[in-house]
This record gives sequence, structure tokens and C-alpha cells, in this order.
Amino acid sequence: LGENSYKLDQIGDYCFSGMFANQTTLVSAPDLPAMNLGMACYEKMFFNCSGLQKAPDLPARYVPDGAYQQMFFGCTNLKIAPKIGGRTFGTSSCVEMFASSGLLSLPEMMIQEGAASCLNSMFANIQPTPTVTTSHTENSEVYDILLCDMTQNTLFSNSGLTGYASGIYYYYINYPPSATQLSGADLVVLTKYINTHG
Repeated sequence: LGENSYKLDQIGDYCFSGMFANQTTLVSAPDLPAMNLGMACYEKMFFNCSGLQKAPDLPARYVPDGAYQQMFFGCTNLKIAPKIGGRTFGTSSCVEMFASSGLLSLPEMMIQEGAASCLNSMFANIQPTPTVTTSHTENSEVYDILLCDMTQNTLFSNSGLTGYASGIYYYYINYPPSATQLSGADLVVLTKYINTHG
């Protein structure tokens, strides 16, 4: 199954909603390369797939309402998050996306626009709380853009990350952080990330 991919460029509303839900023996998932997503298209797609160890990357730039809601909820063997290419996130688009999963590290995200509720409980009930991983750039001593909120400074506050308030997990552009949250080296990484990831 993991070697296959759904090569559709456009996914309709609710298309794959609940497709593999509660399939506890599922270990790997098909590729999901579509760039045009419908509402709730992947909602609960791998819900409670406790055996899932590898998740597909999600390259779509626009993530519509409910598209990733509870997508990997309860995937307790999922340790590494997929790459999330979204820049604009609709209402409830990532609600409880990784809740009660086994994530050990956070996915990279750079948000340009997001509905107020888009990330609610995204990382809720993960024990222990996922950590920030090191950068993928040449300088491994600085962090890459993991959770970058370019337009609002509240989207991650309800995501279930207990370290959010400390400034560990986020970078801002329109809301300049304090010097302790964004160093000159981090700014170089941010600029490079935007240039290379668009």
C-alpha cells in the first residue's frame, strides 16, 4: 500500500474522509501529492491507525476547512510528522490533527493566513510533548522554521503545545519577537526558508 500513490491533482470534498479509520494493522500510507484539496478531504483518514509508522507528506499550499482534521488522531506509533506545505489554513483545518499520537518532534509549518480555529488541539494529549528538532540548513546550531505564524500571534496558543508561551516553537514576521525569541542567526534561517520554500 505504501508504494502506491493517489495521483489525483484535485481531491473532492470528503473524498478520503475516514478511509482507513481504525485499521490498526496499517503500517504505511499511500502518497498524497494532490495540490488542490476539498473540504474535509482527508478528515479522519488514518484515525486510530495505531500501527501507522510513516505518514505521507502534505504539499498543498491551501488547506481548506476540515481537510486535515483528526487525520492522524490516535496514531500512537507515528513518531515523525509529515511535511506540511500549507501556507493558508481554513476553519478547523488541522483540529486534533496529531492529537493522542506518538509524535516525538514537530512538523515544519509556515502560515501566511489562518482561520482562528485552524490549529485547535492540533498537538493535544501527546506525551511527552514533542520537541523542536534541529535545522535542515547548513548551520545545525539554529532552528529551522518549524512553526511560523506570519500574520497572527495566537494561532498556536490553542494547539496543545505546552511550551508555546516560552517562545520556543514559533517565529513571527509581522509581530516582531523579542531578542531572545529571534536572533540574527535565526533571521538568516527564516529568510533562507522563505526563499527556498516559497
